[in-house]
Amino acid sequence: MKDSKILLRISGGVIGLIGPPIVLWLYYLIQYSDVGFTVFIERLWYTTLFTPMLSLAVLVNLLLFFAFIWLDKDDGSAGVLLSTLLYAFVIFGLKIFI
Repeated sequence: MKDSKILLRISGGVIGLIGPPIVLWLYYLIQYSDVGFTVFIERLWYTTLFTPMLSLAVLVNLLLFFAFIWLDKDDGSAGVLLSTLLYAFVIFGLKIFI
Protein backbone atom coordinates (compact mmCIF):
# COMPACT_ATOMS: atom_id res chain seq x y z
CA MET A 1 0.00 0.00 0.00
CA LYS A 2 2.69 2.47 1.01
CA ASP A 3 4.90 1.46 -1.92
CA SER A 4 2.09 2.16 -4.39
CA LYS A 5 1.67 5.66 -2.93
CA ILE A 6 5.37 6.38 -3.31
CA LEU A 7 5.37 4.98 -6.84
CA LEU A 8 2.36 7.12 -7.72
CA ARG A 9 4.08 10.25 -6.37
CA ILE A 10 7.22 9.47 -8.34
CA SER A 11 5.25 8.84 -11.53
CA GLY A 12 3.30 12.07 -11.03
CA GLY A 13 6.55 13.94 -10.50
CA VAL A 14 8.11 12.46 -13.62
CA ILE A 15 5.02 13.27 -15.68
CA GLY A 16 5.08 16.80 -14.27
CA LEU A 17 8.73 17.19 -15.23
CA ILE A 18 8.25 15.86 -18.75
CA GLY A 19 5.08 17.83 -19.55
CA PRO A 20 6.53 21.36 -20.03
CA PRO A 21 9.37 20.30 -22.38
CA ILE A 22 6.81 18.44 -24.48
CA VAL A 23 4.69 21.60 -24.66
CA LEU A 24 7.75 23.61 -25.78
CA TRP A 25 8.52 20.96 -28.39
CA LEU A 26 4.93 21.03 -29.70
CA TYR A 27 5.06 24.82 -29.90
CA TYR A 28 8.29 24.49 -31.85
CA LEU A 29 6.69 22.01 -34.26
CA ILE A 30 3.67 24.24 -34.85
CA GLN A 31 5.41 27.61 -35.16
CA TYR A 32 9.11 27.13 -35.98
CA SER A 33 9.56 23.78 -37.68
CA ASP A 34 11.59 25.44 -40.45
CA VAL A 35 14.60 25.87 -38.11
CA GLY A 36 16.33 23.34 -35.88
CA PHE A 37 15.20 22.81 -32.31
CA THR A 38 18.52 24.04 -30.90
CA VAL A 39 18.23 27.21 -32.99
CA PHE A 40 14.71 27.68 -31.63
CA ILE A 41 15.94 27.35 -28.02
CA GLU A 42 18.86 29.70 -28.72
CA ARG A 43 16.48 32.30 -30.18
CA LEU A 44 14.29 32.05 -27.09
CA TRP A 45 17.33 32.36 -24.84
CA TYR A 46 18.94 35.35 -26.59
CA THR A 47 15.69 37.25 -26.97
CA THR A 48 14.96 36.67 -23.25
CA LEU A 49 11.76 34.80 -24.09
CA PHE A 50 12.91 31.48 -22.66
CA THR A 51 11.74 32.17 -19.13
CA PRO A 52 8.26 33.42 -20.11
CA MET A 53 7.82 30.50 -22.52
CA LEU A 54 8.85 28.05 -19.82
CA SER A 55 6.41 29.72 -17.43
CA LEU A 56 3.60 29.24 -19.92
CA ALA A 57 4.66 25.66 -20.66
CA VAL A 58 4.38 24.81 -16.95
CA LEU A 59 0.66 25.58 -17.16
CA VAL A 60 0.20 22.11 -18.63
CA ASN A 61 0.94 20.82 -15.13
CA LEU A 62 -2.32 22.41 -14.02
CA LEU A 63 -4.18 20.12 -16.40
CA LEU A 64 -2.13 17.14 -15.22
CA PHE A 65 -2.80 18.03 -11.58
CA PHE A 66 -6.56 18.15 -12.10
CA ALA A 67 -6.46 14.98 -14.20
CA PHE A 68 -4.86 13.11 -11.30
CA ILE A 69 -7.41 14.55 -8.88
CA TRP A 70 -10.29 13.64 -11.22
CA LEU A 71 -8.96 10.07 -11.39
CA ASP A 72 -8.77 9.96 -7.55
CA LYS A 73 -4.97 9.63 -7.65
CA ASP A 74 -4.16 12.24 -5.03
CA ASP A 75 -0.59 11.03 -4.57
CA GLY A 76 0.03 11.48 -8.29
CA SER A 77 -1.26 15.03 -8.06
CA ALA A 78 1.16 15.63 -5.19
CA GLY A 79 4.01 14.54 -7.46
CA VAL A 80 2.87 16.94 -10.17
CA LEU A 81 2.66 19.70 -7.57
CA LEU A 82 6.22 19.01 -6.41
CA SER A 83 7.55 19.09 -9.96
CA THR A 84 5.69 22.36 -10.55
CA LEU A 85 7.36 23.82 -7.45
CA LEU A 86 10.72 22.69 -8.82
CA TYR A 87 9.98 24.51 -12.08
CA ALA A 88 8.91 27.57 -10.08
CA PHE A 89 12.27 27.67 -8.30
CA VAL A 90 14.12 27.29 -11.61
CA ILE A 91 12.08 30.04 -13.28
CA PHE A 92 12.53 32.30 -10.26
CA GLY A 93 16.29 31.72 -10.38
CA LEU A 94 16.40 32.46 -14.10
CA LYS A 95 14.47 35.69 -13.62
CA ILE A 96 16.64 36.84 -10.74
CA PHE A 97 20.12 35.85 -11.92
CA ILE A 98 19.87 36.18 -15.70
